[in-house]
Amino acid sequence: MAARNQTKDLKCATHLLSDKFRNMTEEKKAIVRDLGFGGLMHIPPLRVHHQLLRELANNFKLGENRLETGYGSFKITPRKIGHALGINATDYKKKKKKAIDGCLFALVIIYFHLSKNKGKKRAERPPKPWIANWSKEQLVERMSAKTEEILVSKHNMLGVFYLPECC
Repeated sequence: MAARNQTKDLKCATHLLSDKFRNMTEEKKAIVRDLGFGGLMHIPPLRVHHQLLRELANNFKLGENRLETGYGSFKITPRKIGHALGINATDYKKKKKKAIDGCLFALVIIYFHLSKNKGKKRAERPPKPWIANWSKEQLVERMSAKTEEILVSKHNMLGVFYLPECC
């Protein structure tokens, strides 16, 4: 039950960030790139399914910084977050945390990238930033499939306890 209480806010509205970059002048975009945050410009405008965010948050082991999934166990490091979003994430300082905070979208991209490319050799993997390798359509399709998988799994778990009515 502790895993279910590790986060309170599961909002992830990437469309807000995407709108900000779309309305930015080229001069300001160049400054953002120079600061090392250019990878964020690849984030498409979409709304991440709440069910997917909840599933990822509940399967994230805080003490170990590890995401446990059906595709395997993935260690989430500042370097992987940097690879996923094309940012410098090395100023991270480890603290004892009782909740997941920050951008859960990074967790989505890491999960999708690592599960899709598991077992591939370095030369076969897509280049960094990982977000640049996913179109909005691909993300929506993958999120929908994963959300459906989660719902079916939860439905099947509930079915174990279902007792049909008698005549």
